[in-house]
Amino acid sequence: MKFDDKLKIISFAMITLVLALSMIQLVQSASQVIIELSPPMLSMELGEEFEISIKVDPGDYGVSGGEINLAYDPDLLEVIEISPGDLFGPDPLVGIEKVDNEAGTVKYALARRGMTSAPTPPGSFARIKFRTLNVGIASIELTFVGLANQDFKDIPKEEMRIENSTVVICPGATGTITLTTTETISTTIREVETSFVTTTTTVTSMITAAPQTVSYLGGGLAAGLIMGIIIGYIALRRRA
Repeated sequence: MKFDDKLKIISFAMITLVLALSMIQLVQSASQVIIELSPPMLSMELGEEFEISIKVDPGDYGVSGGEINLAYDPDLLEVIEISPGDLFGPDPLVGIEKVDNEAGTVKYALARRGMTSAPTPPGSFARIKFRTLNVGIASIELTFVGLANQDFKDIPKEEMRIENSTVVICPGATGTITLTTTETISTTIREVETSFVTTTTTVTSMITAAPQTVSYLGGGLAAGLIMGIIIGYIALRRRA
């Protein structure tokens, strides 16, 4: 066999393999069902109310009904209200509606009225309204998701991708989290270089003057940036 013929065969085999892999990936992505809590992360003040939506993208499936179990920290959050979304049409049947604010759990089951065609457009399974109770970082997690397709058969769990949500709860205007953060940063700076008293005082004043409604994430980023500048300045002074 000539070299050119061998090259053509190898090229054809490689193209075939690439096409096959692309088709497999396309089929997998088309059949994957995505269930996500939206928004995935948010910052709230103490005593505020907010809403989490359970969004579902069924892929190629029709969805005739389903059940979700939700878990959250009852010391930080409480559920005020739960209502159906638009995934199962304008007037779905409610099978289970159980909210336990002491345990921090929600069980909710819905079903479509009438026939289900495939694919079902992406939509919201349910909307859940929360109230913040204490300062902290609270996770809201889907501990169980069961969905029935257009033939009333369970959609395989391995074809589901679940994404949860995190809530950062700040103390608000009357809180002391900013002062606590300031004291921690000031102590750390003094441990790094005790001789730079003026620099430490400037950083403390800057952070104390910041609005106390800033989230933990924003405060952490600002503190990290300030620490980096100070440590870099100290290192340059020592080299000099």
